[in-house]
Amino acid sequence: MKSILLVFAVGFMASAYANSKITSGETYKLISAFDHSVLDVSEERPENHRRVIPFMWKRTDTANQLWHAEELSPNVYTLTTLMDRNYVLDSSKVTPGYVIIYQRHNADNQQWVFDQVRENSFTYYIRSLYDNKVITLSDDNLTVSMADKDEQNYRQRWLLAETFEKVPDPTQPPPVTTEEPTTTEEPTTTEEPTTTEKQTQPPRTTPEPTDPPNTTKRGPIEGYCDTIVCPPDREEQLFEFPGDCSRYCQCSNYVPIERDCPPNMYFNPDPIISVCVREHEYDCPYD
Repeated sequence: MKSILLVFAVGFMASAYANSKITSGETYKLISAFDHSVLDVSEERPENHRRVIPFMWKRTDTANQLWHAEELSPNVYTLTTLMDRNYVLDSSKVTPGYVIIYQRHNADNQQWVFDQVRENSFTYYIRSLYDNKVITLSDDNLTVSMADKDEQNYRQRWLLAETFEKVPDPTQPPPVTTEEPTTTEEPTTTEEPTTTEKQTQPPRTTPEPTDPPNTTKRGPIEGYCDTIVCPPDREEQLFEFPGDCSRYCQCSNYVPIERDCPPNMYFNPDPIISVCVREHEYDCPYD
């Protein structure tokens, strides 16, 4: 079944996560609603800062993709990178337009406001309190920068995914653990009496016939995205991927591209939602 989705035409609305309020003290991944890349701290390390870039979702070693939110005042937050608890997300004043991490000093360029795209939306503009510019994905999807808010620019819209893994609170020192001395006990063994009884083979049984496999469920149609003709009046559009809820098709510059949802998420093709949601939030018809 081919379902045409009006995702970017009506706005990238709706429920991707449990609630639309950011919780102080929680740790999040910040996901682009445009291409599902996440804000990632670049491994390049100048003397006292690093550039923040969009990068694919990592399943392991994700400290440089995790951000700890701390509310300073209503809806104003600092975002501390789990990669280095002394550094926070920063709109650079030295190099205007750059999004970096920098040593925390609590100035307004390190304070962020999460503006919902519209009421009860799960998509946000991430706005700097310094100059009211918002984090924007570049046209080539390789960098992010600060730019004036443009409601027609879907590269400025971001989702927040709460982490499922246990992460330390970056505002607290790491716990100190004391190892207790270990003692080695000699194992005790109990010898079982030996018997000379002849072992017998279990009787052969004929397995009961099993029901034939259910053939009514469709498997994924590989190469399906290549068959899509992107609408001429919609530069960006999303389509359901038949047979596999973890994938979807995206028209990008009128070219259909196959995309994967982040781990443990399904693409919900509802025209009002049109976004990857947690598995339990969408009843996948192909499971």
